[in-house]
Amino acid sequence: MNFQGFSGRLSFRLLLPLILLFGLAGEGFAQAAAIVFATGNASIVAADGSTRRAERGAALVAGEMVDTGEGKAQLRFRDGATISLQPGTQFRVEQFRFTEQNGRAAEEDMVVMRFLKGRYAQSAA
Repeated sequence: MNFQGFSGRLSFRLLLPLILLFGLAGEGFAQAAAIVFATGNASIVAADGSTRRAERGAALVAGEMVDTGEGKAQLRFRDGATISLQPGTQFRVEQFRFTEQNGRAAEEDMVVMRFLKGRYAQSAA
């Protein structure tokens, strides 16, 4: 019996669903925004509850929350929009999809954001 051929087919059959799953999920993990600046104790809270410091250049992906604490933060989204978060703000990007087409958004692009508490100032791209 040729076990090598069998194990190769078995491995491929097991890996293919994982490759497809991660390929489809990759869109959900694409960077939605980046921190332009942050002051004080502003942090990014991942979907799993882990936190990291909100600092210049840090990426924010869908499902993550910015908690400014006593500080402030400004975000720039991939589509060019910016938002400034004031002290005491908790802001989450629920969903983000942007496929740039010559500087314009595609019809299926979207963003869903949620302010859990706090204040903001928004400016267009």
